[in-house]
Amino acid sequence: MGSRPAGVRAARLSGSGTPPDASAADASARGTASDLVPAPYGRIPVDALELDGDRRLLDLLVAWDPEV
Repeated sequence: MGSRPAGVRAARLSGSGTPPDASAADASARGTASDLVPAPYGRIPVDALELDGDRRLLDLLVAWDPEV
C-alpha cells in the first residue's frame, strides 16, 4: 500500500476475513477524503482523483440515481 504520513492508516475489509484479491477490482479511485467524498455526488470532477481501471464505472457511479 505504499508509504503514508505519520498517523495515517488504511485497511482492506472483506466479509470473509480473508484479504480480497487486488486484481479483482475493475476500477479504483484514490485521493484525499476531501476529494473522495464529494466526487460520487458530482461536486468535483472524477479526474481530480487518481484513477485505475475502467473509468466508465466511476462515471456510472456519479450518474447513478439511487431514488430510481
